[in-house]
Amino acid sequence: MTPPSRYKSPFAPGDVVWGPDAFHDDDPRLTLGSVRPWLVVSNEALPGHGTQYVCCGLTHNLAGVESFLAIYSNDWEKGGTTEPSQIDTETLFTMKQRWITQYSGRLRFARLQEARRRIRSYL
Repeated sequence: MTPPSRYKSPFAPGDVVWGPDAFHDDDPRLTLGSVRPWLVVSNEALPGHGTQYVCCGLTHNLAGVESFLAIYSNDWEKGGTTEPSQIDTETLFTMKQRWITQYSGRLRFARLQEARRRIRSYL
C-alpha cells in the first residue's frame, strides 16, 4: 500500500516530482519501492487536477534518443536533479498525488513547452 503524499497543494505544469516507476517491471528494485523523477505536463484543465497529473518520465540515460529532451542547468526555474537528466517524452504516466514522494523543483516554461510539443507530435 502506498502511503499518502505529504504534499497538500496541487503541483503545477513544469514541476518535477518523484513517484513510482511503472515502466520497468523487469527491474528487481521495484519490489523495494523504486521511484523515478517525473515532469508534470498537465494543467488545471485536466479533470481531477490536484489529485492526479499527466507526467513525462525523466531519465539519467544520456543516449541520443530522438524522444529524449536534454535538461540543462539553466532550464531549472528552481531546484534541480543531482545527475544530468533528460525528459523522455514518450514515457507518459498518470500520477496520483498520493503517490508523490518528493519534489525536486520546476523547469522553466520554455522547456516544458518543448516537451509538450514533442508529446503532441506523436499522440
